[in-house]
Amino acid sequence: MFSKSLITATLFSIASFGCAHAEEILKQCGGDIVQYCSSVTPGDGRIGACLYAHTDRLSEPCFTATGPMATMLEVYFDNLSKMQEFCSVDIENHCSDSHLGHGKVVMCLVDRADEISPACNEQITKLRGVIELNFMSVK
Repeated sequence: MFSKSLITATLFSIASFGCAHAEEILKQCGGDIVQYCSSVTPGDGRIGACLYAHTDRLSEPCFTATGPMATMLEVYFDNLSKMQEFCSVDIENHCSDSHLGHGKVVMCLVDRADEISPACNEQITKLRGVIELNFMSVK
């Protein structure tokens, strides 16, 4: 399950990452932003997400400038995917009544840590660590 609040936290982090490096990203990616992201409404990390979506087409300077952001996103989504894989049975058994969005399924798993499988617990711990290390500490 893709948690909306986790994705929202990620997108806000991209925005924060962009703010911290906005001058360099704008300097290196101005043409790429115009070419690939001109229809994107700025804010909440949407431009960063657009650049990430076009990674294979970015100019070399823009690719280099956005590399750390892309790496953080890849690690995040890899861990989110693994959590979904390892927790699918626990989600079905313990959290199937949780509505999607706003991180409710993930919070359900966290609340039932004593009832879910060790493999699922491990993946949730890893995902939370990735968020705290890579996103919450971005200034």
